[in-house]
Amino acid sequence: MSISELHPEELLDKDARGTLTDAERTLLDAHLARCGTCRFERTSRLDFAAEREELESDDAPFTSELIALALQSGATPAPPARRHSPLAARRAPLLDPGRH
Repeated sequence: MSISELHPEELLDKDARGTLTDAERTLLDAHLARCGTCRFERTSRLDFAAEREELESDDAPFTSELIALALQSGATPAPPARRHSPLAARRAPLLDPGRH
């Protein structure tokens, strides 16, 4: 059994593009009937495609408009991300005994 038989990525790709042949559709449907992983993958791809279409539509607000709305509402930027993890801080004295 090959990897493509385990999880037919090529068929999932063609399904997302709408280019499956009837024979490929039959193979994919049979696989999806027994593979929860690929059913999840297919559903995720469909969800992401729908979101992308929504964002690319003419009705979607522009990023600058969203920023302006956020600023008007009094939103504050998120704090900067930590550069060092707490675990790294705890290990530092172990690496440099003169440092406490």
